[in-house]
Amino acid sequence: MKPLNYSETIEQQIHIPLPPDFNYELNLDYLSREKNESLYTIHEKKIRRIIQVEQVDTLIEISYHPDHFLICIFLQNTRPTQLEDRLKIINYIYDWFDLKRDLTQFYSLAQKDSVLKQSVSKFYGLRLIGIPDLFEAMAWGILGQQINLSFAYTLKRRLIEA
Repeated sequence: MKPLNYSETIEQQIHIPLPPDFNYELNLDYLSREKNESLYTIHEKKIRRIIQVEQVDTLIEISYHPDHFLICIFLQNTRPTQLEDRLKIINYIYDWFDLKRDLTQFYSLAQKDSVLKQSVSKFYGLRLIGIPDLFEAMAWGILGQQINLSFAYTLKRRLIEA
């Protein structure tokens, strides 16, 4: 596994460099597509989410810096004191935004295909947004398979609220 690349600045902030082909706006648009999403919120191009590490809830806010990196801020004094726990959060973000995948070969191949070339041109930098939490992935897989997405999101919200 590729080692995680990040830097910690002030006490509450981590910087995560992005692959050159990552487009924050496109990925944010994808994450914003469902207004009934209940596991994170997006406001003013910032994503807020709770990530649980060792049964401790950590509230983070992710934003984009023009120098092409993510800024992860720990809110409300939830920064884990242990480096190992902070690395778990960074790894979660890497998995969530698919930052470890090298898409260079795919983009090169897509440029030679007339159908893919159009899509890649339109969606260049969009990643496979994942569900790094096993329970969340299993619950979403069950909720979303037999009903429309709108109702699945409603059930997901009710489950989380309960």
